[in-house]
Amino acid sequence: MFALTQKSQEIWNLQYTDAESHALRLSGGEIQVFNPGDWSKGVVDKLRVEGCTSVTLSPGLNPHVAIFVAEKKGQPATIRIHGLLALTSPPTSQKTFFKADRAQIKWNDLGTQVLVLTQTDVDKSNKSYYGESMLYLLSAAGNFDCRVTLDKEGPVHDFSWSPNSKEFGVVYGCV
Repeated sequence: MFALTQKSQEIWNLQYTDAESHALRLSGGEIQVFNPGDWSKGVVDKLRVEGCTSVTLSPGLNPHVAIFVAEKKGQPATIRIHGLLALTSPPTSQKTFFKADRAQIKWNDLGTQVLVLTQTDVDKSNKSYYGESMLYLLSAAGNFDCRVTLDKEGPVHDFSWSPNSKEFGVVYGCV
């Protein structure tokens, strides 16, 4: 039906909207959007993001795309959120931060908020063998963002949204 070539073994998967009206993938710093109802059209929308290392599509009726660009050459890392149907428009939400080589992104079930776990491989302060990790909460609409403060130091091991999309849990700290 349709064939794609992907050079990287990581982040190769297609992500689909809940209604399966759109599919997207990251290929060579370009976010490509397809119409699964008519694969013969090929790429129907795209956004070039220099240095992009991960893209996560939200669930929900009004899908958004969270785009992570890692810190590089003194430039801070960024997370940008775009509406899928307005991909080339300015981001609806954006946050910059240092100490972020990679990120793990999890949307709530409604697709209205996203948790972003940023991590470094090396902790420059030598407090942790695991590197440094920070957790951020952003709204897709851009009306709220914050760093999630935790009551003790140590790496974040995992985090998860509750089914009600209003609460989340975090596993963190040293053993």
